Amino acid sequence: MSKLHYIFALLGLSLLLSCAEDDAQKEYEVAEVPEPPAAIDLYTPEIDSIIGSMSPQQKVNELVWLDINPDLKLKKDHQLAYWGALNIQANGIKKLKTDTSYTYRYYSDDVYAPFRNMKEVEAFEEADLNSIQDTLFWQKLHTTRQAYFNEKETTILLFDSLQGLGRLTDSTALQEVKSLYEQKFLVGGFLDTLKKKTIAHFEEMPIGLIHNADSVEEFGDTIVRLYLKSAPWNDSTKEVFKEQVLLGKYDAIRFKVEDIASIEQITAFMQSEEIIDLINDELLDYKVRKSVALKLWSAQAKSDLKKHLIPVNAKSIAYESKYKSITLIKNEKSYLPITDFPDKKWKFIYIGSDNKKSFDQGISYYGSISGVSQKLSSFNPDAVGPSPVVILIDDQEIDSLMGSTVVQKVKESSRKCIVVNIGNPANLNYLKELPTLVQVWNSGDVYGSHLAQLVMGGNRFVGGVPEGYALQAKTTDKIRLAYTIPEEVGFSKDSIKKIDKIAAEAIWGGVTPGCQVFMAKEGKVIVNKGYGYHTYAHEHKVNTETTYDIASVTKVAATTMCGMHMYEKGYYGLNDSLKLHLPDSLYDCLGHFSRLYNVTFQRLFTHTSGLPAGLPIYKYMMYTDSTIGRWDAYYCDEPNQYFKVEVAKNFYIDSAWLDTLWLETNDIWTGTKKYKYSDANMNILYQIFRSKLNKNQRYEKYLDSVFYDPLGMDGTAFLPLKNLDTLRHPITPTENETYWRKQLLKGYVHDPNAAMYGGVAGNAGLFSNAHDLGILMQMLMNGGSYGGKQFLQASTIKKFSIHQEGSHRGLGFDKPTPTSGNVVAPDCPYTAYGHTGFTGICVWNDPENDLVFVFTSNRVHPNANNKKIITYGIRKRLHQVIYDQLFYNGTYRNKATENQPITRGGANKAV
Repeated sequence: MSKLHYIFALLGLSLLLSCAEDDAQKEYEVAEVPEPPAAIDLYTPEIDSIIGSMSPQQKVNELVWLDINPDLKLKKDHQLAYWGALNIQANGIKKLKTDTSYTYRYYSDDVYAPFRNMKEVEAFEEADLNSIQDTLFWQKLHTTRQAYFNEKETTILLFDSLQGLGRLTDSTALQEVKSLYEQKFLVGGFLDTLKKKTIAHFEEMPIGLIHNADSVEEFGDTIVRLYLKSAPWNDSTKEVFKEQVLLGKYDAIRFKVEDIASIEQITAFMQSEEIIDLINDELLDYKVRKSVALKLWSAQAKSDLKKHLIPVNAKSIAYESKYKSITLIKNEKSYLPITDFPDKKWKFIYIGSDNKKSFDQGISYYGSISGVSQKLSSFNPDAVGPSPVVILIDDQEIDSLMGSTVVQKVKESSRKCIVVNIGNPANLNYLKELPTLVQVWNSGDVYGSHLAQLVMGGNRFVGGVPEGYALQAKTTDKIRLAYTIPEEVGFSKDSIKKIDKIAAEAIWGGVTPGCQVFMAKEGKVIVNKGYGYHTYAHEHKVNTETTYDIASVTKVAATTMCGMHMYEKGYYGLNDSLKLHLPDSLYDCLGHFSRLYNVTFQRLFTHTSGLPAGLPIYKYMMYTDSTIGRWDAYYCDEPNQYFKVEVAKNFYIDSAWLDTLWLETNDIWTGTKKYKYSDANMNILYQIFRSKLNKNQRYEKYLDSVFYDPLGMDGTAFLPLKNLDTLRHPITPTENETYWRKQLLKGYVHDPNAAMYGGVAGNAGLFSNAHDLGILMQMLMNGGSYGGKQFLQASTIKKFSIHQEGSHRGLGFDKPTPTSGNVVAPDCPYTAYGHTGFTGICVWNDPENDLVFVFTSNRVHPNANNKKIITYGIRKRLHQVIYDQLFYNGTYRNKATENQPITRGGANKAV
């Protein structure tokens, strides 16, 4: 070797030794432990306990977030390695089945949401995320008020994305942004935020949970400072972890892993001497405390936050975002919501897509409305006749010429016209002169039912207008029932399954051949179902249109309704004695004053008149002549000028005997004024109310005109064989009666007192279905308002539905008591009101919890001696499902028991 070569060799060796020495001596700068964030307490006993149980390796792993390929099959030791979080791709979320305590995160196109467990992740994935902007923004503002802040783009990133705020149409969300801005939680021009999708400055976010950034400058009061990059695992990112996370100002790093080998390498690295030797105990303890605190905060969110991300809520928000994003652009003539239905027969014109099934279904909740299809080029609003019309322009491109033609034809039409533009928001530039205009921003049949409910007033129009349109959104009021998923009002599918199970038990247990269940909370229908069949022959299925004899529920659905209406008209006073309202001719017929003269209306309504349980009809039911059999002096098998009151099929009574029955009723000694439930009370009220009508007005037609028709209760009527469309509203049979009328009763009232009156009476006789009764009860819940009409005053409803002095009942209405547990939920507050019916019916309104519950059945078929509905407790168990869910949600309300369910100790606090 030459001398020169030797010198170079020595120099090279010297350099190598020098580099090795430098590596061995490399030192990392250790960040100072900052002041704890004010947003959360890091030093609670619970956190101390968790930190104390963790090994150094586990604490290090808490600083690592892994982006996991869902196709990986993680081993148990991989899952239980105390990783800070597992990030699972949305398109494969269900492939990773694990039950750990990680903070799961769901992401798709940089949209993030925190979850507490895998069940919540799956539930959120099942939700329709077409409205992701409005959905997640609304969720964020109503759960954590957290912000993910990207300093590089000076943009508030909501769940790491939402592509800014410019596309928001949900006015609720927009109002929340404005509210935060006004409270200086968001600083910077509000309008600039919407236009530029940026926020110029950031300060004072209430709880900044996770902070994403490429460089650390000013974090504010955040909890976890997350290194933004989803970095691949390599030597470079190892150094990033050591410098920026383990010893630096960041609290966690995201690694993207595609295979099991990478996870094992990361696990080995985090447990290596190289990492253990670098640990700064004080700094690591602080960072791990923040990570644990974040997870505990998430776990406690259910009780600590007004809104929280649970499966029920996730689906609710995804559902709500659809109708909340539909925008009312113009409503100059206040056509929306439609208030003159069903008085006027509205029609619909479809232009464009024939995919209108969802819209038709949404309209069908409120009644039958027909539609026709037209082409845009031949559009003519007058082609449907004189009916007012809703015009749906679905996924059509309109230019200025076509737009002006549509506007002109609508303005020249003599009928009410509501125009809905579905998709293609550019059409608004040419339709904005229309007096009534709605915009559905997304096309597709999924929005049809939501649109229909908005038009009919089931939900409010609250949708906003995105930036770029010189238009201002309008809002409307909710005036009718909405039809929703249970999750929107906090009910889980499990609760609905319980209802299905109890109904199935009733049918297969021989309680009743079929039934209907209706439940509404906050004016939103969550259950409206038919179960089973009309009879045990299983020939005709029960649906929501099936008609039932509602027996004594007639007392509230007809007689008490009439009583409240006439009370408001001043036709009588509650303390009036009947002598002021009974005809003078009674004295001439009886030879003395009516024995009811001193009975008041209040006593009749509360069943404290002293009258017996029923009318004196026994002799009319059981009398049989030995010669001519059952066709005696009372009845005939065909009608004529005398026998014209129809008691049943081919069974008529001489109308003169009804006059006799009325005289006999007025001759009853009332006895002591103690409580005694009596059909006679309601039939006397019926007779008096009927006497106050015009001579040519029938009682049942009066109720139709005042209540049932304007409410859209087209399946409700006395004398259903004459007054209902029985093809649409098929009637279920009641008893196969063998002792009097000797026939299967179908369409004829089961109750003998009401039958003697020909099927129209004060105690029974009304036929209906659970949905119609639900509408009637919701009107009462609304304080007498429904569909834009005021049927009764709220003060009148309150007067009739509260406990009366000296009685456990209201006026006409029944009330829950400690001994009424067989027919009403044990946890139903005593402030509720409703009634039951002998045929297996009940209706209950709970104002404290804003709940309507209706159950209909024909449990008396084929034999009225079937008492299984009481034995099985069907009505009370169905009703109780609601209160179990409310208790679980923490939203149960009962003033008398300090909001504690009666079945869980609340009864001891009752007053």
